[in-house]
Amino acid sequence: MIFQSGKHEGQEAAYVLLRDPGHAAFIMERYSDGKAAKEFKRLATLLDAKPFSQSCTTCSQTATRATTYAGGPSLYFWCDDCDVHGMGAIEGKLIVVRTFKDALRYGASTRGEQKSVIKSLAEAKGCPARLSQAAAKAFLP
Repeated sequence: MIFQSGKHEGQEAAYVLLRDPGHAAFIMERYSDGKAAKEFKRLATLLDAKPFSQSCTTCSQTATRATTYAGGPSLYFWCDDCDVHGMGAIEGKLIVVRTFKDALRYGASTRGEQKSVIKSLAEAKGCPARLSQAAAKAFLP
């Protein structure tokens, strides 16, 4: 779906979801029955279903989850065998991030931080770091 008007006129919905996740979340919440909201939800579901391709922070296994502290701009990736708390993480303060919704809820205080976390999550699931509209559409068809 390509936006025909507004802030993201001429842009693919997949590109907008990955580049301006706060806007996509606003549309999904505010206009939940609209065409754009339904497309964003579909694309977020595709992103959520993608497995991690990123290696674990501490070993060479493939990560199964990411973690961050509330408001922190960085994600750290972990496999099921590595104990994040054994590595010094503070119990009860760590947030697990696996999905688009998790990434938005994690406590980013700015749109830039939201964008950074979504970008890290998408890249850990195989999205190219240099995102073009065509690459976004190929990653989330």
